[in-house]
Amino acid sequence: GGPKGVGDAVNQSVVITFMLLFFVNMVLTAIYLQIVPAKGS
Repeated sequence: GGPKGVGDAVNQSVVITFMLLFFVNMVLTAIYLQIVPAKGS
């Protein structure tokens, strides 16, 4: 407990959130690149 525990929890949450957003962004980009050229041609 205490401020250090809270700080560690917040840091871990931020890292996990950042990694999830990065992963989701990569997946969405891959899907987008698969779909858009097909529409364009």
